[in-house]
Amino acid sequence: MNSYEQAYLDKKAQEDPRERLLLKAEQKVRDAKLILFIIGGLMLGSAIFYYLLDKLPNADLIFNVVYGLVFIGLGFFAKSYPKQTIIIGIILYILKIALAAYITAASLFSGLFFKVIFIYALYKGFKAVNEAVELRRELGRLDETNADNQPIDLIN
Repeated sequence: MNSYEQAYLDKKAQEDPRERLLLKAEQKVRDAKLILFIIGGLMLGSAIFYYLLDKLPNADLIFNVVYGLVFIGLGFFAKSYPKQTIIIGIILYILKIALAAYITAASLFSGLFFKVIFIYALYKGFKAVNEAVELRRELGRLDETNADNQPIDLIN
């Protein structure tokens, strides 16, 4: 074993296992942020696509464009306020699914796999925000004096 391998093993032995948990929690939050961008992009893209095919009424076009822009906006705000934006994203996405199902019942099962995956990823991201805050607090990386009023912009 050479000195580089030994140094790597020594570093891993001294590493706190909570560091790895923190990285996983931060990754789930980034995944939830990405899902918000994906949902917004899919809504914008499908609205424009169906509009170009003349198969989408203007009211539906406006609704889908505004909804897509809201999700993209939530994606941008997810860095500073991840907990709030992810929960708003979950609620808005479920409301959109429910509204589409109310209008056309068959739309509930259309793309069901992706709907479940998106909701699950957003939910896991929401739970990961709490985990990340708790792990940062345990590792001494969160300012305790302003923890309640400060946005969680420590999560990249």
